[in-house]
Parts: sequence; C-alpha cells; structure tokens
Amino acid sequence: MLFRCCLSVVIMIFFMLFSNSAFCRESSRLLDNGDTPWKKSTIKLGISETVKLAVTGNRDIQIATFYPAIATEELKSSQSVYDPALFAENNIIRTERPIQSILDNGTAGEEIFSEHRWDARAGVKQPLPTGGIASVYVDVDHLNSSSDLVIPNPQYTSRLTFQVRQALLKEFFDRSNRSAIEIADINLDIANAEFHKIFSGTIKDVASSYWLFAYYYKQLDISRSAVVDAEDISNRIRVRNEKGLSGQLDVDRAISAVQDRKRRLIADRIKYETTMDQLKLLVGMSPSSPDFRADIIPVEELKAYGIALDKSMIVQEALKLRPEYLVADKKMKAAKIRKKLAQHQKLPKLDAKASYSFNSLGSDFNESFDDTYLSDEASWAVGLEFEWPIGGRKSAAQYRKMVYEYEQSQAELNKTIEQITYEINSAINEIEQTWDEIDAAGEARDAYSRVLEREETRFEMAKINNQGLLDAQDDFYESERNRVRALLNFNLSLLKLKWAKGSLAEDFGVKQES
Repeated sequence: MLFRCCLSVVIMIFFMLFSNSAFCRESSRLLDNGDTPWKKSTIKLGISETVKLAVTGNRDIQIATFYPAIATEELKSSQSVYDPALFAENNIIRTERPIQSILDNGTAGEEIFSEHRWDARAGVKQPLPTGGIASVYVDVDHLNSSSDLVIPNPQYTSRLTFQVRQALLKEFFDRSNRSAIEIADINLDIANAEFHKIFSGTIKDVASSYWLFAYYYKQLDISRSAVVDAEDISNRIRVRNEKGLSGQLDVDRAISAVQDRKRRLIADRIKYETTMDQLKLLVGMSPSSPDFRADIIPVEELKAYGIALDKSMIVQEALKLRPEYLVADKKMKAAKIRKKLAQHQKLPKLDAKASYSFNSLGSDFNESFDDTYLSDEASWAVGLEFEWPIGGRKSAAQYRKMVYEYEQSQAELNKTIEQITYEINSAINEIEQTWDEIDAAGEARDAYSRVLEREETRFEMAKINNQGLLDAQDDFYESERNRVRALLNFNLSLLKLKWAKGSLAEDFGVKQES
C-alpha cells in the first residue's frame, strides 16, 4: 500500500513537470510568433474595409461633422432678420405735486395736483428687403386728473398707426443684411469644404497607416524567415562540430547570427504592433474595447501597377475636387462682398419716414378702443432723416481694409493653386521614381537569390564556411526588404497623388456625408 502511494506521488510530480514544460514551450512559441496568450482573436482587413471603418468610427471625422451643422444654423440665424416681430410696452405714471398754475386744475383753492396715467403700445413690425421697416401698432392711454381742464375725466385715448421707414441711400435694399446672408451661405460652403478636407485627410492617414502596417507585417515575416534560416545553419554547424567537421568559431558565428536576427525580429515586432495600434485608433477602436486587443491581419499585398499620368488633366480635376481650392475661392468671394458693402457704407444716411394714425377718445376703454377702427379723425406725418459723419474717416478706412483683405484672398487663392499643382507634380515624380526603384530592387533581389543558391551549394560541399552563407542570406533578405520598401513607396506615392487630385474618397467608394 505504501509503495502504491509513493508511486502515485512520483507519477503526479512527473506529470506536473511535464505539463509545466509543455506550457513554457507553448508560451515561447506564441511569443516567437508575435502573439500573447491574451491576444488570441484576429481581424482580417483589406484597405477598403479599413477606410469604411474609419468613416464611421474616426474621431476627427465625427468632430468635423459639426462644422456644416453649425454653419447651417448660422445661415438660418442670418436669414431670420426678415422675420416679423411682435412688440409691446407699458408705462404707469402717478403724479402728486403742489399746484403750480391755474392750468393744473382750472379752479383756485386746491393745493395738490394729482394725476394717474397709464399707457400701452403693442404691434407688429416687419423688416423689408428694400432696406426699410414697416410696422402697425395700437396705442392706448388712460388719464385720471384732478384738473378741471381734462375733458372727459377720466378719459381713454386710442390710436391705430401705420408706419414705414425706408432707407434711400445707405442701406438701400438692405445691403448689410443681404451681405450677411450671402456670406453666411458662403460660410456654409466653406464649412462643407472644411469637412471634406478633414474627411479626405483622414482617409489618407488611414490608408497610409494601413500600407505602413502591411509593410511592417511583411518585414516581420521576412525577419522570421531569416531567424529560421539562421537556426537551421546553427543546427547544421552544431552537428558538424560534434562530428569534428567544424570548429568552435563556426558555432559562435552561427549563434551570433541567430541572436542578431532575433534582435531584429523583436524590433520589427515592436514596429508592427505600434503601427497596428495606431491603425486601430484611426479607425475608431477604443483602447478599452475587446477588439483593441485583437491582432489585425492585412490582406492587401503591396504591389505596383501602371497608371496614366497626365499632369495637366490631373491639375484641372484637382481644381474642381480639392476642398482647399474651394475654401480659398469662397473666401475670396466673401471678401469681395465685404469690399462692396464697405464701399456702400461710405454713402450718407438718408431715410424717409411716413406714418398714418386713426385716433379716438372716450370715457370708457371699450368705447375708445372700438371707435379707433371706425374713426375718421386721422393724423399723418412724413419726413426725412439725414446723417453724414464729417470727414467719413471710419468708412473710408473700413473700405481700404476690405480692399486689402480682398487682395489678400486673391493671393491666397493663387498660392493654393500653386500648392495643389506642386503636390500633384511631386506625387507624379515620386511614382515615376519608385517604378525605377522597384525594378532595381527586384533585379537586385533576384541576383542575391542566385548568389544565395550558389553559396548554399558551396557550403554543402564544404568549400566555404558558414560566414559566407550567412552573409549571402543577409544580403538576400536585405534585398527583399528593399524591394518591399520600394513597393511601399509606390503605394504611398499613389495614395498621395489620389489625395492631391481630390478623388481619394471616390476611389475607395465612400461618401463624404457631413
């Protein structure tokens, strides 16, 4: 019985040690593959799917959607200047003072003059697109006085008045408000263009990050292959050393090569994971979400292909599509409106006024109010109001300021055209150069591949030591890295050209909805 217990304990300890060793080997394998036990899920993404995720999840795009909404409300606010307004006012007055004149009460002997009065006005006024304002309102007064001269006493008066005020020079046809509405409408176009600018720029950042991520993913794969090959040479050298066919120098060379390549593998893994996290943030993944811990696998391959490059046609398309050009053009138009308004503001003020009132009087409020609409007792008034600041220095300075701002906006528009043209030319030049770079890198990789095959054969025939083979491998993998880097440069240059042309969103099949 004691023997069985001891045997069971020994078996259990052996099993625990074996299990722990197996777990360590599995953990080491996961870490060597760039994985961690808590990063088990993977997400495969193409560049189009990545861009579409960013359209709905990117924070910069979400913030930019408020620009057109704010500008829309600003336009509505400026248009509301022609909304009618209801107005009303009321005053209550109580007077008690010593009698100053017989006119205060009409009779002698009284010492105190008292008067109770209240008045009210209510009506509607309507701003006119002609630069005037029309209003209709009712005045109601009540008077209760100790004076015998007030007949009737108490009394109620009521007046119905129609009034018009019209600008004849300055503000004729409501130039200020009309200009404000036009500028608000232009600002709405600018806000939409600013949204599209951020939208397109974000897509460019996302696509660039995706290609850079795909590049580091490929570099990581190259580094893994390099480590595997170095370990293979190390194992073969170790076997040869055991058989006495190689020395310790060859063993140490093989070990150092393995460790150097592992070091580069670790560096590439850091770049890969850092770029992957940046891509996750760009598409809108929250660092606290479970998806953020998943591994992204790029399914798009870095490749090169021929495209038509007509500089003049691309520039013409860009001037129709680039939001930067639209913003500069709209700003110039807004400056032109302000300049015309400033020139108009130099005119003197000359306003015409006219009013017509129906009047009634009675000892009862209802009687007075009702008689207003049937009364043939009317009064009217017409007049002119003139004002012109002596010297007009303020309006003249304001006009010169607007002239300078208009000229400045023209210069900014010309600068924008030059910048767009430069960006297109730069992108085209980069594409043309990367084609040559890809050809050169591809031929170099093929040549180093042939060299590696020959060095492998010579190593097997023991004509060279392992250092020659390791060097040949390093040259081959470095040439492969250069080829992939050239493909990355081509795709980034092509992306830059599409962005410079203003067709990036359309090329990815996404809508710019603000």
